[in-house]
Amino acid sequence: MNKQAYRYLVFSTCLFLLIPYCMRAQPLIDLSLETADQQLEVRLLPQATFQGLVSNVQFTLRWNDAELHALSISQPPLEAQYIPMQPAGQSWSDGTFVYQTFVGFGLLPMDTVGVQWQAGQEVVLMRLQVPSLSPTYELVRAEAVQPKNGAFYVELNGQVATGQFRNIQAGGQTALGDRLGQTVSFGLIFPNPGKQTFFLPVESQSVQHIQVGLYNQNGQKVYFSDWKIHPGRHQLQLRFPTLPAGVYHLFLITQDEQMYNQNIMIF
Repeated sequence: MNKQAYRYLVFSTCLFLLIPYCMRAQPLIDLSLETADQQLEVRLLPQATFQGLVSNVQFTLRWNDAELHALSISQPPLEAQYIPMQPAGQSWSDGTFVYQTFVGFGLLPMDTVGVQWQAGQEVVLMRLQVPSLSPTYELVRAEAVQPKNGAFYVELNGQVATGQFRNIQAGGQTALGDRLGQTVSFGLIFPNPGKQTFFLPVESQSVQHIQVGLYNQNGQKVYFSDWKIHPGRHQLQLRFPTLPAGVYHLFLITQDEQMYNQNIMIF
């Protein structure tokens, strides 16, 4: 068999193995930053069972220690096989913070290494060895790193599966992240799938301005609104009467930089 025929055979075999995974609906994957044994852990939280191909994971961390320019990372052995992670280039500084984007690309379906994610069970994606937990370490919202292409992003079987941040902060004494989980809480948008009108439950402890953006699968913003809410429970009514059917990514951010992400389906 010549080289060209061999390459074609390998490519065809890989394509044959991956097609069944790519045809299934993919669960959303949330992201969390936690402290464990004086280390930082980046954890994924799948919203449904999954054992296919983790095509891409990307996120950005920042910390307020200008003397610390790089973080040493490690991964659990199995995760290192199906989604190896690494820094995406050098860190950069902006004001009092240092930023670092991390990225991983999967080549093996999870079931080939005997792994299956379970709905609602956290998965440790990677660990970061830090010299101290005194600085504040935070997962970064999309707008702050968009010029660097470092926004939180998950792709499963070649399809977008980006969920939301669960806990964005670790370390520090009076950290921004401590406020983010307390000021505003969001429920699940409903009905989802829906036709034109959706409702998002919101509970706020203070007066807040909330910006709502909706993006298509090409990353284009197709809707934007700005809300002012008062303390208490509310339901934001979101109407998309002119949008074609499809899957869209909803992104909200409060004045305190709390974020909410969810995919919605319009039919």
